[in-house]
Amino acid sequence: MLLWQKLLAQQVAAAVAYRYWRIYVTLTDAGGGSGGVQINEVELRATVGGPDLTSPSTPSLASSTLAPGYGPTQMVNNFLLGAPWASTGTPSTGSPEWARFDLGTPQVVREVALHPSGKPDEEGSSIGSVIYAPRNFIIQGANDGTNFTDVKAFTGQTAWSNTAFRSFAL
Repeated sequence: MLLWQKLLAQQVAAAVAYRYWRIYVTLTDAGGGSGGVQINEVELRATVGGPDLTSPSTPSLASSTLAPGYGPTQMVNNFLLGAPWASTGTPSTGSPEWARFDLGTPQVVREVALHPSGKPDEEGSSIGSVIYAPRNFIIQGANDGTNFTDVKAFTGQTAWSNTAFRSFAL
């Protein structure tokens, strides 16, 4: 077996299936200023570039919600023109904002795709702002919904666009 094949085999073997997946945000593109996290859509994918494991019926929970209609279910409703999930708090390392998704059974996730807020709605008005997209965040998994394990951390994520998903391989 060639070295690259061994490394690929190790990476594939290291993947762990979790029932619950969480985005744990410690900083947005707004920096330390006021304003919570805003994410319009989340896709959890079993393969890089593969289909979304979430659906509008995926149970979700968040650390906080700005107002009715801005809850975490907004991130799995497959509707980019609607309101985003918007948290009430400004995330920090000591006080993160997070959203959790219950896939029903343990699933391996190899890629997370995020679409930030700020996409124009049907009338052309912008809902939210890309400055509230996650800058520093951790993708976490758990099988009990409480005791999460860090899967992969991402830092310094800037220059979000309100017209496209950004994908993050795990």
